[in-house]
Amino acid sequence: MAKLLVIYDITSDRLRAEVAQTCLDFGLGRVQYSCFAGDLTRNRREMLEIAFRGLLWGQDAQPTDAIYVLPLCNGCFDDKTLLGFEARFPDKRRDHYQVL
Repeated sequence: MAKLLVIYDITSDRLRAEVAQTCLDFGLGRVQYSCFAGDLTRNRREMLEIAFRGLLWGQDAQPTDAIYVLPLCNGCFDDKTLLGFEARFPDKRRDHYQVL
């Protein structure tokens, strides 16, 4: 399992909602409005990226739309700093997300 951070900048409301739903369908948790995080196996990550590519080739996609899938090594994740009253990062060691 690898920790992932998914960040996106999508113009279309409908496409943005589809990207968010795809993240949720893959068991990622919302960190911010356009940012999701969680743990996925290499195979699940590849499946997620295939799903994103399909969405970005759809009719609502614009050339400036972008989705970033950023892997985080355990050392980098353990060294994170979360600022804010309710700042948290989805972590399967504490949270209970269902991986499909």
